[in-house]
Amino acid sequence: PRLKFQTDGRDWYLSMLRWKGAPWYEPDSMRVFLGLLTDAQIVLDVGANVGFYALAAAAQNPARTVYAFEPVPRVASLLRRNALLNGLVNLKVEEMAVADVAGAVQLFVPRDAVPVSASLVAGYRGNCEEIHVPGTTLDAFVRERKIPRVDLLKVDVESAEPRVWAGAREMLGRDRPPVLCECLGTKEAENLRPIVSELGYEWFGIEPDRLVPKRGPVARRPREFNDLFLPRERAQEWLARLKCCE
Repeated sequence: PRLKFQTDGRDWYLSMLRWKGAPWYEPDSMRVFLGLLTDAQIVLDVGANVGFYALAAAAQNPARTVYAFEPVPRVASLLRRNALLNGLVNLKVEEMAVADVAGAVQLFVPRDAVPVSASLVAGYRGNCEEIHVPGTTLDAFVRERKIPRVDLLKVDVESAEPRVWAGAREMLGRDRPPVLCECLGTKEAENLRPIVSELGYEWFGIEPDRLVPKRGPVARRPREFNDLFLPRERAQEWLARLKCCE
């Protein structure tokens, strides 16, 4: 879908998008994400940042509802502005963190990092400002909003991904959505392995021309940091639909 973005020049993502174009940003992951949107009516984007994925999902189908979670106030403001610029009334910006507990949480926001890459994990980056922001779990959010079914989940929360999964056990067990999730090769990412196994998901690395089965996070720097998680009982169906099966 064609999208418009507005920036004051201070946001690194949007500045790079202006000069390099949409294919610059995570092209392999975006290709998979757009393929996963088939028939998806409810999409959750946790750690939406300025909204590349959320805006694309909302613009592709005006009848689809997209909930975009972004806890950093300045970044959430950019996300709202760009949703408005594109007339995407079906994109709901939720200015809150998603974790394994509901209620206020500590968020560590780098003072000098560009782009803004805040995390719930203390020490993820140095020279951080600690702020308190509203927090929720996906299970609590889905219950409170009476969301009947989640069709696709995207997660990018700078090493706190296991906490998001831990707070979404009920929803993931009920709805079995595909999950596009950033997996940095950090010690926190190792905590994701038992949760994925417990919930019956299969883990795939995203490469330019295929999806590669994985057993866990890797420390090396890949082309892109996102991996794909598919419910075991429907993994082959999704792979065939994406046309990425080896």
